[in-house]
Amino acid sequence: MGNKKNKQPGNTPARKATQNITPDVCIRCPDRETAEKKEHRNDLNKCFNDFPSRQIGDEPATHAIDELWWGFSNGKVSADLDLSKPAFCDELLEYAKTVGKEFQPHRMDSGIEESIKSAGMVAAKRDAKWKLPQEGKVIPISKEMLEAALEAVQGETAKKTAQAEKLKAEKAMRKAGTSVLGQDATVAGSSSKVSADTKGNSSGTGSAATETVSSGGGSGSGKPLRGGPPTTDGIFVQTGSAQEVCPRCPVTSPYHHAHAIAPDGLLDCYGQIQPGIGSTLASDLDKLWPRLRLDRSELGPGQLSSYDAVNDRLHSDPDLAEAKAIVQSLRQGGTQYKSVLLTKGLAEYALLLCHQAQREPVVLDESDPEDSDPSTRPPSAPNPTVSTYSNPTHTNEMTGVLDQHTDHDRTLKYTRDVALRMLRNAGRDLDNMSKAKLEQEIGEVSKSFGLRTSFASKAHDHSKVSTNHLGMQWPTEIHVYAVEMIRTNRTSIAPVTVKKNTDKRRVIEMLKNTYYAKNLNNSGGNDRALKWVTDGDLIWSVVPLFHANDPTVVPESLVRSASGAEITYDNEMGVRLTLEEITITLVKTINLARSMGEMFCDTTTATYDDSDPGLITRGLNAFFSRFASETPGNVSTSANKSFVAMTQRRPLDSNPAQRTLAALKGFFLSVRPGIDSMYLNVNHATSPFFEEILVSEFVTRARQAGRSEGEIRAVLKGVKVRIIYQTSTPFKKEDERYRVITCVGSSVRASDGTTQIRPDIGSVMCRPTIPASPVGKTVYHWYTAPPNSPPRTHKEFPAPPLMNLPQTDWAVNVGGPISKTDSVAWYPASQLRIAPQQLFRGRLTGSQTTQMLNVAVQTPDPHRTSILKQGPNNGMFHLGYAGNSDVRAANSAGGNQSLTEPSRPAGPLHQAFLQAVNMQAEIEMIRIPGKWLSRPKLVYSPRGKYPSLLPSNKPGTASWDLRDRVFATQADFRELAVLDLQARSMQPEPRRGFIELLCTQLLAHGLIPPREEREVRVEWQSAPLISNTMDLSTETRLRAQLKTLLGKLHQPYPPILVLLDYSLDTYACVKRVADLELGIQTICAASGKAVLRWSPQTVSNVALKFNMKGARGGRDNHHFDGKDLRILWSADEQADTVVIGADVTHPGKGSAMATPSIAAVVGSADDQFMQFPGSMRLQRGSKEDITDLSGMVKERLLEWASRHNKTLPTKVLFYRDGVSESQYNILRRRELPQVQIAMNEAYRHLHPDEPNLPPTGMAAPDHSLANWKDISRPNRVQREREADEEWAAEIERQSNNRPFQMTFVVVGKRHNTRFYPEDEGHTLSKLGRNVKPGLVVDEVITHPYSMDFYLQSHEPIKGTGRSAHYFVLQNNMGLTADELQSITHTFCYAYARATRGVSYCAPAYYADRLCDRGRAYMRYYLINHPAFQPRHRRDQSPNAETHDQYAAAVIASIENDPRFRPQPGPGQTRRMNPWHEDVDDTMFYL
Repeated sequence: MGNKKNKQPGNTPARKATQNITPDVCIRCPDRETAEKKEHRNDLNKCFNDFPSRQIGDEPATHAIDELWWGFSNGKVSADLDLSKPAFCDELLEYAKTVGKEFQPHRMDSGIEESIKSAGMVAAKRDAKWKLPQEGKVIPISKEMLEAALEAVQGETAKKTAQAEKLKAEKAMRKAGTSVLGQDATVAGSSSKVSADTKGNSSGTGSAATETVSSGGGSGSGKPLRGGPPTTDGIFVQTGSAQEVCPRCPVTSPYHHAHAIAPDGLLDCYGQIQPGIGSTLASDLDKLWPRLRLDRSELGPGQLSSYDAVNDRLHSDPDLAEAKAIVQSLRQGGTQYKSVLLTKGLAEYALLLCHQAQREPVVLDESDPEDSDPSTRPPSAPNPTVSTYSNPTHTNEMTGVLDQHTDHDRTLKYTRDVALRMLRNAGRDLDNMSKAKLEQEIGEVSKSFGLRTSFASKAHDHSKVSTNHLGMQWPTEIHVYAVEMIRTNRTSIAPVTVKKNTDKRRVIEMLKNTYYAKNLNNSGGNDRALKWVTDGDLIWSVVPLFHANDPTVVPESLVRSASGAEITYDNEMGVRLTLEEITITLVKTINLARSMGEMFCDTTTATYDDSDPGLITRGLNAFFSRFASETPGNVSTSANKSFVAMTQRRPLDSNPAQRTLAALKGFFLSVRPGIDSMYLNVNHATSPFFEEILVSEFVTRARQAGRSEGEIRAVLKGVKVRIIYQTSTPFKKEDERYRVITCVGSSVRASDGTTQIRPDIGSVMCRPTIPASPVGKTVYHWYTAPPNSPPRTHKEFPAPPLMNLPQTDWAVNVGGPISKTDSVAWYPASQLRIAPQQLFRGRLTGSQTTQMLNVAVQTPDPHRTSILKQGPNNGMFHLGYAGNSDVRAANSAGGNQSLTEPSRPAGPLHQAFLQAVNMQAEIEMIRIPGKWLSRPKLVYSPRGKYPSLLPSNKPGTASWDLRDRVFATQADFRELAVLDLQARSMQPEPRRGFIELLCTQLLAHGLIPPREEREVRVEWQSAPLISNTMDLSTETRLRAQLKTLLGKLHQPYPPILVLLDYSLDTYACVKRVADLELGIQTICAASGKAVLRWSPQTVSNVALKFNMKGARGGRDNHHFDGKDLRILWSADEQADTVVIGADVTHPGKGSAMATPSIAAVVGSADDQFMQFPGSMRLQRGSKEDITDLSGMVKERLLEWASRHNKTLPTKVLFYRDGVSESQYNILRRRELPQVQIAMNEAYRHLHPDEPNLPPTGMAAPDHSLANWKDISRPNRVQREREADEEWAAEIERQSNNRPFQMTFVVVGKRHNTRFYPEDEGHTLSKLGRNVKPGLVVDEVITHPYSMDFYLQSHEPIKGTGRSAHYFVLQNNMGLTADELQSITHTFCYAYARATRGVSYCAPAYYADRLCDRGRAYMRYYLINHPAFQPRHRRDQSPNAETHDQYAAAVIASIENDPRFRPQPGPGQTRRMNPWHEDVDDTMFYL
């Protein structure tokens, strides 16, 4: 690449780029080479000018048609193509541009991919066919047909250009004070003369005749659905001047009189005061047309029919006669038209049509059927409701109003429009559909995609709550650029792409200060550096960076020249690297003046990060967090998190002398879409960081804390360190001392021939190319080489020498990978200091977790105040929104009187770094409506004193006690067993008191009979553990003790109460032995001396577990009243719904290589929805979607059927835990179809002999085992998505699928939204002033059109409560907002081992607990225990297995290990779940 001939660095002329990283290649050029050279980029008119196929004026044709349209076949123009309809012709041309799109080249394609795509493109064009709109007939595409279509479109464009010129003249007349409204069209025909006269009479204000006025104002708006473009006859609306007050202006408008007397007053009014786009005079439609007070919903049946007829004519009248007449009536003060009562929406829509046609005489884009001439395009479906826009109004300017609310009716109307858009995109023929059929289709698509169909009822107790969201202002558009960097590879000839984020940022900084200083830096008083931000991968700018107003202009690639001129940058280690090529491309320009729904709905890209929602949030996050990230001393760990200067460090180790980690407090910021606007979500953030200690100190202290060598090696990988000694050749600058750890230790062959990982410098060998020590070849020998030996003269040798270096010191590689032995760089751990401000990404120990929680927890009042206050450690100061000095402004960033600091004087905000890009942030939290749900009625056994716990009609507590309550259904124990594993066993006297208390409470709850009826024997066995560490010998001793204890008991065995000292390792060993090997139920009580201080309430909580685990099939601690479960029952009050919960947990940094993730599914089995047995699988690590969901759901369905006469449920309520927002579409493609497979397979299992059975399961595409060698990541992601969508569609199309209805809800816990009470009636005064439980929020900050809500169902034990966020992906059960919120809230009180409402619904909670039990089974791998390493090290030879293939092999090895899963005996089938079959139908995991 060094010999590539191109522009010299610094000589970078501009070039045009399309809004794709890989620009389109023109389809009309003679051949591909010409197309790439000419860069028409599918601008067919430009191509026609270069290669005309017919004579234009005096210019002759240069090419015959058969010489053009490269790749397409020759042929006749099909008689089925109606050339009189330019819209159809344009659709054909747009379709032709997409032919072979899947074979479009990408910059990252390999040579193999390029050749495959080239052949595919040729074949696709040669055989291309087009399906005619409406008719459905398929015709072949030919060169002649495409050229004829282009000619038809060009003719229509010329016609509209003439029309535009005529309307410009009319506009000039208005500027001169002459009304054109009501005049004959022919008067405006001679536009040139009028324009000239007007221009001559202007008073220095510019060329009014050629000015184009936008109806969108500064902020823009969504385009309304229109009947078509202006006709060639012009549009004239006689408005007269019948009123002295404008009928449209708000009552507070200063323009009442001006608009009333102006010749075109209503048109002027529309241009100046528009709803929903930031106007300070009218924030929404409700404030306009004050005389019109009716809504469509208030019209009677006869009035409604006439109203809809007028509405329909507005959509289909090309001359807009109806619209003109309505505007005329309004202008004269009328409130009805032809006996039709006018509404604000109808009036605004009529005026909008006139305004758009009269004042926007631009040539319309024929590619949009909605904008084409109605006479030449298929008629659109009638708009079911009338509104000014097809979406809710919103503002991208701050209003200063803290009280926010949502217009429910308007939002639901927009959601309906979204459903219509989805139907059109799916190819539904809405034009010929009856009204009843249309309503059915809208309902079905709304259910299929979980669209919002209702809000929470206002009948509930409601009040305002504050939330940690700030109002914000954002620009109307943003330009996104990509920077591709290719650098020289220091270890091979082939260049490599720069991938490290820190390197990318340094390259962009270099470009800013050198080659593109004029465009990216401050110059000539132009503050260009403030106009853009970067996250290393992309650049976001509010202005075009390389042209005054054209964002598609980008510089030519910077290329290293053959003459030796180099492009260089210094990496974070001070090493100067050479770049081969830097290319900047425009990804796209994003319109930010659209509605929230339009901006945040993009299914055209394969990944979330590449979609509009991802690009918008990433870019705006970078702008709004810029101050925090650029302030010296702050620490930014991601685009969303930044931490206050290091003075806020809090040690996490209890012993100060053994410090390894410290907590740092900071703030999280994210731009979030609401229903009508975007908001800034600001929250506290607390994360662990490495202490600035020697690597050797960290190793020693971490081992003393119980971490394994493997875990320590893993968490140190990627850590930045500083060399503390001086070298014989001194470092030139401080940066040269820093390195990044590649690995710790190396593979060493033992004397028995086996290979082991040895970390010590006495065992690890030096790289072959370094001068060897005469006494040995290890790292220790090199650093302790004797005087006058070769190492002493090497530039990296310590000066002075390290004479007291211990051989046990660990060897740390900060060079290349071990597989390339000549690139490694070994240093002793004692000579490397961990660099400051580095995030720790591994597992915290138990004590560190406790300390972390103590640091992070804050009650609501200080939590809220510390975000809003403006001191040095508070949120507004840290983010630069108020209270501090803006480094780019002469004044402080403070302003606007704060509610938290009333003494601060009011004034304007001075957020110079934001205001420079037309952005701004509020400094107070918004207040939004909240509703409270009543606690469900809990039912206990009538044998107790209190058989039921009645709900509260007002917000109250979410906890209760078990005093004098007998469980709803009870186990019956004849004997009890206790295994005491505490280091200090309980003495006989305390033991008797403990047994007495235990039996008393079990008797009170109905689990054992009174002594006079039957004596209950208690078998106690003491067996103190020697060690609390994870070890196979510990399991051996446990197994022996448990078997001895079982030998003293009778079957069925009671749950065994295990007393142990607090240790996650011991707990994991107990569960592994009891669950996996013996199949017995255990209850672990890890409390040490606290056991002797147990209260009756504590023992009652233990009794909950005894009852759950006391019998096969389980027992219920309480039930719900039937009224709370009615939506889950059939009409005859029979349960016909299964409720399922699912979750995935992933290995952390520090786990063994290729440790798998754990997926779990639980499902209700009884009619009371209290029993949730589960299933578990292993899958590739960090994979978010569940691979074998169908298998686990099938098991849950069969368990349900076993208790319901072998029938399957007809409804599925599915709660999916553990998924981020970016994964929602992946779940739709990969998980939802698996539930259908599970239903089919379960039915086949239950009825194998029935005819016409559902189809067998169709295996999902397994991308993990595919060989992606030579396939670029963008192409891989796209291919995976296409394969998933094709598979999902095939599942849906299968004949005879087992029918059922499913509502699929994603449960989010790790969000940053918090709520704070605004009145005492909804405040928990005893628990830090949290909001009372039962709070539901489903507006303002929720999704623009999908059904979602926040539910805070619990009483936080400490700190500020975090609600759960529920997001609906599918709602085929047709649940209303009230129904879904109510049943979800009810399930928060179903958690069997607690006497309180939990923070999220029990099905998802149970799945999470089952995943936790899986982590106990896999703990050896999660802590990187040396006895549980993967089957082999990954083969990295030229024919090596891929990482995905290696991970699959590791999973197979673990699953076939008898230490993880019981292996089948002779004649037995292989079990899929790892636990013993005796606990299959129980909730053993609680």
